[in-house]
Amino acid sequence: MFFPILKKMTKFGFDEQLYNKLDIWLGTRGASDAKYLSPVKFSKDVNIAEEAAIAMFAAGTLSEFGILRAKLCVRCPICDYSARVFYQLGEIPRSLVICDACEAEVLAHPENVRVWFELAKSPEDYQYNGSLFEKSKGNSFSFEDYDYGLCPEGLKKSPNHLIRRLASNI
Repeated sequence: MFFPILKKMTKFGFDEQLYNKLDIWLGTRGASDAKYLSPVKFSKDVNIAEEAAIAMFAAGTLSEFGILRAKLCVRCPICDYSARVFYQLGEIPRSLVICDACEAEVLAHPENVRVWFELAKSPEDYQYNGSLFEKSKGNSFSFEDYDYGLCPEGLKKSPNHLIRRLASNI
């Protein structure tokens, strides 16, 4: 396994087949791909339900795993570039941001926000100590505002749940 810590996903209701698919998929991403991971692409690549993929990615951001980090990209509607990137909902200003690429003023509105994930850990960050897997270095992440609930209840929520939460916070 690339990320043995994923075995703990069983306590969130994910079976071994699902977390093995996630492990292989994450472990085989190239460096540039690892910065813009999509649960929708993962679901299509490994043929699982989108809702399950979203819930797995959300679980991967929990401090218990710390493997993934959600990133919120404010997309510029003029040049289609990620004008600004934020890692917490509270970081997104409730006003205009300036696009780094074309210098257009972009409203940080839910319609302009795309959610991506990036690897926060590499397989080398985990070591096996004989009976349990431990983090060997680095800090874990918690993305408090990204809450689909946990499986299986979280699988019932719409993939647009985060965007609706964004809309209520902006």
